[in-house]
Amino acid sequence: MQFQSVRPQFTALALAATLFLAACGGGDAGPPAESIPPTVNISTSVTTGTALGAVTFTFTFSEDVGSSFTADAVTVSNGTKGTFTKVSVTQYTLVVTPTAASSGAVMVTVLANVVADLVGNKMPVASSVTQSFDTRPPVVSVASSAAGITAAGDVSFTFSFSKDVGTSFEQSDITVTDGSIVSFTRNSGLGATVVVRPQVDATGTIQVSVPAGAVSDAGGNTNNAAATLSQAFNTAVPATTLVNFSETPAPGLTGFGGAEDATVVNDPTNASNKVAKVVKSAGAELWAGTTVSICPNTALVALPFTTANRTMSVRVWAPDAGIPVRLKIEDAADGSKSVETEATTTQANAWQNLTFNFAAPAPGTAAMNLAHTYNKASIFFNFGKTGGQAGGAKTYYFDDLKFVGSTFTVACPSTGGNGSGGASGSADTTRISFDEATAPALTGFGGAEDATIAADPTNASNKVARVVKSAGAELWAGTTLSTQANQAVPRINFNANK
Repeated sequence: MQFQSVRPQFTALALAATLFLAACGGGDAGPPAESIPPTVNISTSVTTGTALGAVTFTFTFSEDVGSSFTADAVTVSNGTKGTFTKVSVTQYTLVVTPTAASSGAVMVTVLANVVADLVGNKMPVASSVTQSFDTRPPVVSVASSAAGITAAGDVSFTFSFSKDVGTSFEQSDITVTDGSIVSFTRNSGLGATVVVRPQVDATGTIQVSVPAGAVSDAGGNTNNAAATLSQAFNTAVPATTLVNFSETPAPGLTGFGGAEDATVVNDPTNASNKVAKVVKSAGAELWAGTTVSICPNTALVALPFTTANRTMSVRVWAPDAGIPVRLKIEDAADGSKSVETEATTTQANAWQNLTFNFAAPAPGTAAMNLAHTYNKASIFFNFGKTGGQAGGAKTYYFDDLKFVGSTFTVACPSTGGNGSGGASGSADTTRISFDEATAPALTGFGGAEDATIAADPTNASNKVARVVKSAGAELWAGTTLSTQANQAVPRINFNANK
């Protein structure tokens, strides 16, 4: 059997169409799917250094991730998630607050296989970033320039902070007791210095303190503990009490001009204390006053004034505030050599200490002359007003007359062989040297009648008493020494101590 080959016939257009369909894979084929996953870049709001507070993290994707990126797609360690914000289709932000009162690093991670682009390609690898932080509170410490000793003047206190507190620390943050701030200097955000002046003429303890919450770092972390430091001080000016009216015998009080009623009495506020009481009568002169003395000739001891020390003090009690009290010192042997100054009471019916500065004499009175001797003191209450102008008789008290600026032994000068009258305090000294111009008398008895003043057998320039107890002398033979009538010497003020 024979077969005949048949060859189909194609036109050129049909052949072209057939070749195009074959090249495209047939009439049912489409474009290939997009398969590149999104990527993310994470940055922080902290450009350099360590975060001190909340940090804003920015997430920037390589393409639109639709609604697949939420705060739940992010994990945070060492911090707490805050506000989550969509900025654009490719950018988001998340605020993270680091762990409080701590330090370390916050880690923010975008989880793998959670975020996807619009065709479903998921980010296959997690992406993380870390940010160091320090939210510990600043710690305040205080140091004194007089640590370990008792301050005698101004003290510098240095405040140091464990971290930079910027300008948050101010002078108003410091509390000071028993002193006052002289200056405040902020050295930097890490420290400051304050100079404190203790109370004048006092002994005590300065205390400086900074309360909790006073200072803060840039992140708003405040100190949660107060800082306090104490510093002992002693600014008491050396002083010598000349008269305190507890002496035996009592100091002399000589009133004049209507203040003659001047006596030593019990303190009206403390019966165990002795004070001077002065009544300025209704008819008193404006210059009525009282001289206080412990030595002969209504004198005190010579007062050792110097250029630096020209001050005295008196404790006074007055019925009125605002009255002038004048203190006058002079040469007991020459009243033309004197200086006067005043102080004003600030309290009524209460004791207060008045200071008298003789470097500032009262108007119309002489200036102090350090070449003069000043050994007599008089006090004038409500000087310049008569008793009538003051509203009648007034009673005043005073105590503790002091020389301020140095300490010395209060002792009256030697009275020689002819001690004179006047008040004599417990500090009096009676001295016989046998060199007096009027020689002391020597009266021998019982076989010691040969008593004379002679040259010292070991020092011819010195005078001494020479007594010969004769061969026939009685066992009670002796010699009486005297500088006054009736074979006497000035009163000797023995007491419990001497």
